[in-house]
Amino acid sequence: MSDISHQLKTPLASLKLHLELAEDPTLNKEDHAAFLIECKNQTEKLEWLTDALLKIARLETGLITVKKVPADLVKTVRDSVSSITSQVIAKGLTVTEQLPETLEILHDPVWTKEALCNILDNAIKYTESGGIIVTVDESPIYTRVEITDTGIGLAPEEYTKVFARFYRVRSDESQRIEGTGLGLTIAREIMRQQDGNITVSSESGKGCTFSLFLPVAVK
Repeated sequence: MSDISHQLKTPLASLKLHLELAEDPTLNKEDHAAFLIECKNQTEKLEWLTDALLKIARLETGLITVKKVPADLVKTVRDSVSSITSQVIAKGLTVTEQLPETLEILHDPVWTKEALCNILDNAIKYTESGGIIVTVDESPIYTRVEITDTGIGLAPEEYTKVFARFYRVRSDESQRIEGTGLGLTIAREIMRQQDGNITVSSESGKGCTFSLFLPVAVK
C-alpha cells in the first residue's frame, strides 16, 4: 500500500498544481493551454498506473485467465514489434528481427504480446542510440524470444530486482526517465502463467538482453 500510495501521489500532486495554475484569471491563452495539456498528461499517467495495478491483481488472483492455444509465435512477436514502431521512429532507433518464417507453439497470443510490448517499451525508454534486436529460436525443451537493446544496462545485483513491482533502476540516467516499475512485473506474471520464465543479462552501460522462455509442450 505504501508503494502504491507513493506512485499515485506524484501525478496527483502535479495534476493539482497545474489545475490551480490554470485557474489564474491573469493567465494568457498560451500558458492556460499548456497547463491544461500537462493536466491531461498527468491524468493519462494515473489511468495507466491504475490499469497496470488492476492487471497485476487480476492476473495474480485468477480473475484474468491466460489461455494457451496453438498459435504462431512469430506472428505474436511481429505484432508486438509493429505496435511500438512509432516510438522507435520518434527516437531514431532501429529494430532488427531475426525470426523464422513461422513457429506454432502453445501460448496466449494476446497476453504474450502484452509481455513482449512491456519489455520492448522498456528497451526504447532506456536506449538513446543504436537499436533493438529481436530473435526467436527453439530447442527440444523450450522456445526462446530474446530482446536485446543498446541502452544503459543493469548492474548484476539488479537482475532479479527489476521484476519486482515499482522497482526502478537506481542510476541517475534511469531516474530521469519516466516509468512506474510495473511493466516487467506484469510480463513476468504472464510468462509464469504459461509455465514460462523471463531472465535478464546485461553489462552496465552496454545494454540488456531479456530472454522469454516458453515450454515446447505444455500440458
